[in-house]
Amino acid sequence: MYQLLLLTGLRLREVAEGRWSEIDLDERSWLIPGDRMKNGQPHWVHLSPAALAIVKDLPRIQGKEGKDFIFTTNGESPVSGFSRAKQRLDKAMRAVEACEAKDDDRAALPIEPFVVHDTRRTFARGCQRAGTPPEVVERLLGHRTETESGVKGVYQVYAFEPERRAALDKWADTLLATVAGKARVVKLRGAA
Repeated sequence: MYQLLLLTGLRLREVAEGRWSEIDLDERSWLIPGDRMKNGQPHWVHLSPAALAIVKDLPRIQGKEGKDFIFTTNGESPVSGFSRAKQRLDKAMRAVEACEAKDDDRAALPIEPFVVHDTRRTFARGCQRAGTPPEVVERLLGHRTETESGVKGVYQVYAFEPERRAALDKWADTLLATVAGKARVVKLRGAA
């Protein structure tokens, strides 16, 4: 689930409460209904090859009465217990960092505290660094923009789907390269 959060820029509950009926594997897309979006509007999400692979690998647990949650342990309700899961993630990250530090013969670097919602900030910054225009990033995040309200909302209704598709694919490639250690990392001035 955390991988999908990073790859899509979605909010935790938008992913956690996702349903298989919202996913179109052939079109590589996810259409989240407005009642699950903060802005109340349906939200179209392109699934990059990496995101699609994650979704395809998930088990399908069919619940009663048509319940089809993507992330569930019992088929009847979406996953929950996020604070416990985050604690386990933090522990695993500290273990990996300590292991890497030991292998490199250096002291372990501290992991900065973060909350799950910070994945959206990471996503937005990554898309911006890759050259995605701000209005496309806003669409990717599911934000309502000023062009969607008032008179502009009547005339400026372009959804930026091709641009969103390209941005999500590019972000996934960048993220995977970073994880694989193949990304170009720039040392910031003043950093030790």
